[in-house]
Amino acid sequence: YTKVYDGIPLESNPDGWTLKTPLMDGDSIFVSFKYTQTIPGKVQNAVSVTIVNSSNQNVTHLYKVKTTFGYLTVTGRPIEITAESASKEYDGTPLTCKEYQITGGFGLLPGHTIEVEIEGETIDGFSENIITKVSIYDESNHDITYYYYISTISGYLMIEYFLIERRKRP
Repeated sequence: YTKVYDGIPLESNPDGWTLKTPLMDGDSIFVSFKYTQTIPGKVQNAVSVTIVNSSNQNVTHLYKVKTTFGYLTVTGRPIEITAESASKEYDGTPLTCKEYQITGGFGLLPGHTIEVEIEGETIDGFSENIITKVSIYDESNHDITYYYYISTISGYLMIEYFLIERRKRP
């Protein structure tokens, strides 16, 4: 089983098994899976099988139990962050813009916060406004950035010039 990180444990489907031969009359089978996966990663699942008779005695040893283990996989939560663009008329001072927007993916989970560092500055002309670092924290302020699959889009900074024409006086 595979899913995108959502903070909820991924568990095996309790019905995710098959019985190749019928049980003897009065016998019942109990199947339980041992592992869950909550954060991004992969774990091999294990299963426990117990077969009991109508007197609730364990009779598993009377059966040939063969298990094939699957995996539980949680992938990083996609999130796309875009640095804002800005422009202004030339005034001799630098232009910067530290604003950003979450523009795609699944977004942040409730209680998670984000810090985005953006580098970009221009005094003259045009430059990129680049996201250089993204950090994501949970409710306890633990860094959980690796729980997310982060993509970034740069913005642009532009200084606009206006040509002033000098006219001759008549």
